[in-house]
Amino acid sequence: MNLELYIAKRLTFRSKRTFSKTIVFIAIFAIALSIAIMIISISIVKGYQKQIKEKLTGFASHIQVTRTKLVYTYESEPVDYSQNYVRTIQKHPGFDHIQVFANKPGIISTASDIEGIILKGVSADFKPDFLKKMMVSGKIPDFSRSSAENSIVISEFIAKRLQVKTGDPLIVYFVQNPPRTRKFTISGIYSTGIEELDKVFAICDIRHIQKLNGWQENQIGGYEIFINDFKQIQFLNEISRAAAPFDQDSKMITEIYPQIFDWLNLLNVNVRVILILMILVAVVNMTTALLVIIVEKTSMIAILKSLGARNFSVSKIFIYHSAMLISAGILIGNIFAFTLLFLQYQFHFFTLPPEHYYLSYVPVMFTWDLFIILNVLSFLLCTLAMLMPAAFVSRISPIRALRFQ
Repeated sequence: MNLELYIAKRLTFRSKRTFSKTIVFIAIFAIALSIAIMIISISIVKGYQKQIKEKLTGFASHIQVTRTKLVYTYESEPVDYSQNYVRTIQKHPGFDHIQVFANKPGIISTASDIEGIILKGVSADFKPDFLKKMMVSGKIPDFSRSSAENSIVISEFIAKRLQVKTGDPLIVYFVQNPPRTRKFTISGIYSTGIEELDKVFAICDIRHIQKLNGWQENQIGGYEIFINDFKQIQFLNEISRAAAPFDQDSKMITEIYPQIFDWLNLLNVNVRVILILMILVAVVNMTTALLVIIVEKTSMIAILKSLGARNFSVSKIFIYHSAMLISAGILIGNIFAFTLLFLQYQFHFFTLPPEHYYLSYVPVMFTWDLFIILNVLSFLLCTLAMLMPAAFVSRISPIRALRFQ
């Protein structure tokens, strides 16, 4: 029988504490609150990063292959469609989908307003799954028809600026020599919530861009490639770059929108700071509580020592006792955090201004592996931190303690 563990259980579950009761309650509450804040912080940051990445990659793909140029511009330069390159990408299990595209800047004109846009031309191989989720009204045109589709999909941001709606005509002017115009009909309005995309992009048939630029039927602006695992994007980008024709370059979405991904990575620093602070709060509160308990149980320590118990054995009693209190705090913190996260996941109680955060609600993500690691590390760190106050037991003299009593 483990005597130290038995006494620790008695202290934890059956002890009638006096002045230490409040201190212990505060310590458990601090641990529970710290664990809850850490879990919620990780869940929100990971959820936020995931949502923004999915929006960017859903609209602009994970990897773009275009003609090699020194400065990235929205104006596409023509490249010949390579069947060999497409087959290479389609055979690799890491790649999910490849589609062609071409960009061309233009100016939308209405009776009262004008707005600069980038026409993104897509073809029959266009994957509409993401755009369907982002549609506010209308529908996505069928780009697989034999003739060029005259419909266009614009963002809600542009629609509000121009005060137009689904079914309205749009005239787009292209600054080139000679200047050209095209008349489109708005078939749908989308909203990703990401201003960098919504402010500029409209979706149309790639054949309009080919005609405007005087390209051949097999000439495109480049390829958009979707992958299965974002963690492998750098590795897969190298495969794409190696397979691409010599005059083309393969760029990751992190290189095309570096400012957004730098900002997302900066959120990890904030989480690390929160984790460190919350661990310190838990350790300080638990250390204070344990010292109070040791002072309160001075007579018990003296009796155990007078009966022959060693300092290490008595210290183990309080370490076990602390571990039980820490476990209670961690359990309460987990219950509170997961209850709140589940409710937010289901009902989106907490909202965000989308013009600042790209999302209309606080996202959450259940990263169970990180949660398990966080709980285990928190328990170990807090328990190990209790070794120092538990060592205070060795300084208590049985004779003086009993004489004092």
